[in-house]
Amino acid sequence: MQAESGGGVLTMLILNKSEVTLPLIERKIEEVLRSASPLECFTDKSVDPQKFVDLAAAMIVYAGDEQALKEASKLMKIDEKRFGWMVGRILQQAGPYRNPFSVAYRGFEIGDPAVDSRIAPWFESRLDRAEALVRQPGVGATDFEVRRLRQWWGEAVVEKYGGVPTESQWTADPLAQRLTAPRAEVLHDDVMRAAREAVQKRSQRK
Repeated sequence: MQAESGGGVLTMLILNKSEVTLPLIERKIEEVLRSASPLECFTDKSVDPQKFVDLAAAMIVYAGDEQALKEASKLMKIDEKRFGWMVGRILQQAGPYRNPFSVAYRGFEIGDPAVDSRIAPWFESRLDRAEALVRQPGVGATDFEVRRLRQWWGEAVVEKYGGVPTESQWTADPLAQRLTAPRAEVLHDDVMRAAREAVQKRSQRK
């Protein structure tokens, strides 16, 4: 079930007021999980507590932002196996609404190894998928995904470092560190170029 089924108002609150809405949802999930009698957490006794937990977790994911990662971190501390899937899905969900690379960087700032360990596979899978598309013959505009990822990454590093990253910042970058040396070398110039373009666009808007 998608978050939209909870109503348009709830959907807008999740997307636009996640810092208020998501902690409330997460606390309700915790209440249900910690209760010896989960059904007593609801006035409507027809509710299936476990289905509620799954739906509520999906609502958190729907926000696709830093707040969603924070709530996922809390839930993983209770049951990492059950809620570990949320991190990758949150980053995937970010794409239609915001820069997922910026969300990933903010995820590292949470300081939770359980979150960190799930950002890297998402990041690598996005690169793998984009590069695989380029290699497919007969697919139109195959480099679009690669260009978009590089643009997202360039904009995200400018946001993170306040400008085009220095070489030492690139070397220590939590996403760049996940790359193999050959891949990092290939992407370095493209990301730096995208970062310079992002800085130029910022200056033009001022």
